[in-house]
Amino acid sequence: MRRDLDQYLCAKYPKIFVDRHADMRVTAMCWGFSCGDGWFGIIDRLCGNLQEISDRTECQAVAVQVKEKFGGLRFYIRSGDTEHLNAITEAENASYLTCEECGEPGRLREERSWLRTLCDRCDAIDLVERQVFSRKDADPARLMTIGPGAEALVVAALIARRPRSRS
Repeated sequence: MRRDLDQYLCAKYPKIFVDRHADMRVTAMCWGFSCGDGWFGIIDRLCGNLQEISDRTECQAVAVQVKEKFGGLRFYIRSGDTEHLNAITEAENASYLTCEECGEPGRLREERSWLRTLCDRCDAIDLVERQVFSRKDADPARLMTIGPGAEALVVAALIARRPRSRS
């Protein structure tokens, strides 16, 4: 996730992200948010719900790790009760319907070795990046095997060169 989004969440929910910059022997939050920007809205809503529950129950949820795993959001906390866990489950379920990169409606992509939840556009860009940009022996002619519009996707990917959303 982009640094500005990370900072926004930590400033808005300081009790939840109290350990954001703590030592790695204490929390995995030292690594930041290990997911794409597209899930920012889900995480923001989840944190609002978690803080409301924490204030009402006097049981403060503290984030231990926030990441993508098997194509879905994982939000691990220290403390909390069943109500906290239900809110987290709801957010994790929503992540399987939301593109991790852009936040548009998406679906779990299981066609490749790495499971990801992406919209059609981000899936096509991901495919281009995997087939061309990550290979040392990249051959632009291979793009024609992707199908119609491949040239436009390559141009868009080259212009944007969408940075990976990891902190």
